[in-house]
Amino acid sequence: MTVRTVGLLCTIFFTQTAHADETCPSLSDTSAALRAAVSDARLEETEELAVQARAALLCQPEPMQPLLIGQTFQVIGAAAFFNGDIAGADDAFTWAASISPGSDLDSMYGKPAIDFYNKTRDRVVAAGGATIALKGGGTAWIDGRSLRPGVARDVTAGPHLIQTQEGEESPVVTKEIRLEGGADVVVTVGATADIAPAAFEEPETTTDRSEGPSQKVMLLGTGGALVATGTVLMVLAASAHQDFNNETDPSNLASLQSKTNTLGWAGVATGLTGVGVLGAGAFLGSAPGMGLTVRGRW
Repeated sequence: MTVRTVGLLCTIFFTQTAHADETCPSLSDTSAALRAAVSDARLEETEELAVQARAALLCQPEPMQPLLIGQTFQVIGAAAFFNGDIAGADDAFTWAASISPGSDLDSMYGKPAIDFYNKTRDRVVAAGGATIALKGGGTAWIDGRSLRPGVARDVTAGPHLIQTQEGEESPVVTKEIRLEGGADVVVTVGATADIAPAAFEEPETTTDRSEGPSQKVMLLGTGGALVATGTVLMVLAASAHQDFNNETDPSNLASLQSKTNTLGWAGVATGLTGVGVLGAGAFLGSAPGMGLTVRGRW
């Protein structure tokens, strides 16, 4: 029996696993302490608090709040930025933008940090979107958002936090994953939680006509993900346009206009591509014997 992969696949990296224990610090308290240290320019304290906040993200005994996760990565990135750790700031801001692309960096961090964050977010958003779903039993969350069995959730491509729980008495396990643009993956909860490309099984005996339905599923899934990503990009473009209209400093107008145009064109192109792929999938379903394969990254 063979297995065929549905959609545009991704490379998934398992970088760290953590179980909740009694020594796990409160994420909200740790994040607030780091924010206060950054606000008061206590730079020596920020490095240690940032390490504590990063560790707290991986050991929480319960599902985390999506907004708190994003804000924690934002303040970790701001702390690194003020300490001159540009690589660390880019990494944390990438996490924040991937988890919550619609959230802006707080004005308290200042224009240089905000500009750096916005550039990082533009890069993350331009990478496209992905989908993820829960398969089988157990419970799972992505960035604090619940996954429903068999129902794909659209997310931004990039790094994410996956939490799984096999049963009510089982510990919550947290993993870091990285999804590439166009990824279509499933989470399986069990003795060993697994995350893999979404797939389906073909019959042992196939004919030429069996390719039609399989390719249709692939095209419809991919087209839907592209349309959803295009919608996210257009929403961000509208927000950037609003910032352009409200801007009072002429020196910022050019960058805001460029950001609006980039997000707008990317949203239109991605959305139209998704509509085209959906149309191809619908046509394929009405024409037995025809096959179409879509591969690559977008």
